[in-house]
Amino acid sequence: MNVAILPQQVLLDGHDLLQLREASRFLAAFGPPSRQRTIPMHPRGTRVAMVWDTLGLVAYADQPEGSMSHLHLAFIPEETPERPRQSGHPVIEINGGIVTAETSESTLPRKGPTPISEDHGKHFFHEAEHYHADFSFQRRPNPRGRELLVGGLEYFSFSWRDVPVESSAER
Repeated sequence: MNVAILPQQVLLDGHDLLQLREASRFLAAFGPPSRQRTIPMHPRGTRVAMVWDTLGLVAYADQPEGSMSHLHLAFIPEETPERPRQSGHPVIEINGGIVTAETSESTLPRKGPTPISEDHGKHFFHEAEHYHADFSFQRRPNPRGRELLVGGLEYFSFSWRDVPVESSAER
């Protein structure tokens, strides 16, 4: 799977994710999932976890709203939520650089038109008006348990952000 992260657009295999907030549109673009499960969320709603095992893609839709919540692309399937059966070998273009399974925290292309921020917990993310993107790296305690050892990129996450009604009507 190929992702291009731009200031006002995020493309996943050529599909603009910001235009696929409706679950029906998302499913039309990517087809039926390999498997899914329903997660109770509140008295009248559920979240449907959908997995495309051959793509290494996991996505969540909120019902009855019929809107997409977030998705994950697996670099390390066993460390990715819902554990897809294989990695989709994602390649992410951001800030003129390329992010692959071999990318480390130090080689993450942080500076550019879509800057990647880091918080105190060493989480790496880009936040825009309509979306939020996260890069999740492995964290393991060292043998002495005092410091964390940082491993490879586990997964990439994309979340749709709530948009005011008048903005979404323009789409």
